[in-house]
Amino acid sequence: MPPNYRGVSEPFTLTSNQHATMLDVAAWFLPDGSTFPPVDAVDSDGSILELVLQELRPWRRTIQSCLDSAAEHDMGSYLQVLQQDDLEAYEALRTLVLGRYLTAPEVWAALGYTGRRPSPIGVGEAERWLSPDLLQPVLDRGKIYRPTPSG
Repeated sequence: MPPNYRGVSEPFTLTSNQHATMLDVAAWFLPDGSTFPPVDAVDSDGSILELVLQELRPWRRTIQSCLDSAAEHDMGSYLQVLQQDDLEAYEALRTLVLGRYLTAPEVWAALGYTGRRPSPIGVGEAERWLSPDLLQPVLDRGKIYRPTPSG
């Protein structure tokens, strides 16, 4: 967890300026190509971004601060310096933009990815895994405790 994490539960949103900068960051990580949709053409309603931001709430202050700072610099130079000076912040931005992009259905279609499909357990299939014989060696062995390293 980042050092500034305090269990923040309020929604994590971006200002319009931060959103525009996030698209610039995304374009740096994912330059336009002919096969895949451009970063500003996916998630037009912002629903995927909203989901990704909620998952990244522990890094809220870091991401917002980086987006505010990045707006004032050349994107390539800023991100290269950030990668060298603050790898955790760099990774938070990268996770934000890649998570948003790679979760978009348009990108899935370009990748040929159909998404996860339900795979219900067939008749008689669960019994194999619920067999007492499978668990018995663990029960016979008993509890195992290894202390964590002090530090």
